[in-house]
Amino acid sequence: MVLQGVPGLQRHRIETRRGSENMPYQIQFEPWAERVRVLGSGESHYEETGEAIRGLAADPRYLPGHGVIVDTRDLAYVPTLEDARRYAELFRGLKSSFEGGIAVVVEGTARYGVAQMIATLLENRGVTMAAFRDPTAAEAWLAESQIRRGAQDHET
Repeated sequence: MVLQGVPGLQRHRIETRRGSENMPYQIQFEPWAERVRVLGSGESHYEETGEAIRGLAADPRYLPGHGVIVDTRDLAYVPTLEDARRYAELFRGLKSSFEGGIAVVVEGTARYGVAQMIATLLENRGVTMAAFRDPTAAEAWLAESQIRRGAQDHET
């Protein structure tokens, strides 16, 4: 499906299924902005989310170095401490795929705190992630992060 008014933007739904239900993650590739937008909605859990992360990393349309904005405001899933640890281990093995940074948009104090905890765990494994309540702030942080990374690449 091509979004009206935005040439070249297509929505891609992850086709992996659990039973007869689609996974709750919709992927939008935005190559002009060197980023991918992930929209979460409905119910989910660690296994499903981990599968979506691995699927994105393996997708030929996703270019390592591009940033990722994950909007979880419509997702009815709050990771547990054990889930957070498992995400940290998952990203340890995928860190070269997510060099562009991950901006997670959340709603609510508990979700913000959990996202901050996961960001800290990921940072300890070499993956840059930050939590935001405002999607505009998340986009600005991701763009700035990519500019800084690009400047560092040119210096080396």
